[in-house]
Amino acid sequence: MTREFQERMRAVCFDVNASIGADERRLLLYRRLVRHNLIDVAKNLLSRTREAVENAKPGALDALFSDYLEQLGPRSHHLRDIPSEFVTWAAPRMQSEWGGELCSLARLEMAEFEVGAAEEAPSRELSEELTTDHVLLFSNAKRLLSLTHSVHAEERVERTTLLLVYRDDEGCVRRLELSPVHHRLLERMIAGDPLGTSLKYACDTTNTPLDEQTFASVAALLSALSDAGLVLGAVHLSSANV
Repeated sequence: MTREFQERMRAVCFDVNASIGADERRLLLYRRLVRHNLIDVAKNLLSRTREAVENAKPGALDALFSDYLEQLGPRSHHLRDIPSEFVTWAAPRMQSEWGGELCSLARLEMAEFEVGAAEEAPSRELSEELTTDHVLLFSNAKRLLSLTHSVHAEERVERTTLLLVYRDDEGCVRRLELSPVHHRLLERMIAGDPLGTSLKYACDTTNTPLDEQTFASVAALLSALSDAGLVLGAVHLSSANV
């Protein structure tokens, strides 16, 4: 398959005003099938978002997905990756054109799917003791979100909402609302920073005192996540990258 042919087929499938000659009518059917399959995958995985958008702005999801196909197009060969690529690309426009609530809902729904489908991290020997020089090892089945609306709650309101979406050891996708200090802490620890460095960063950036109350809340958080199967263990900083 030549590069010229690939570019031609990409234009046929994804350009809004694709040029298709009278002798290429079969390409119109191919275009419809490809676009229909892609948007159906996105709609199925974003079912709550689709329903909410159609109630508020009928046709807006289809129009935005069409723009995604034309301006970016799929980067993955796997259909399951298309909705995530779409939401990542479309989030700024969702925020400005649909509003924060619908954008937050799309991001949450996509995170829940990604967490449910995530593969587990490989096992390795873990330390039984935890000190400030240890790096925690987490399951791959997690996402941290900062949303503008509390779309996970029964009452949806506009407020900064910090969530950890994760899959527990029973395979259930869970959502945990975090305090600012806990959100910053997990950001750094998931990125691979040791506990002590992460905790200092979290406290400094949220104006939280590094006192016994904070230590106790962090210990309770990490214990709960460990019990849920999200924290797999810890390794000392000196051997974390070995």
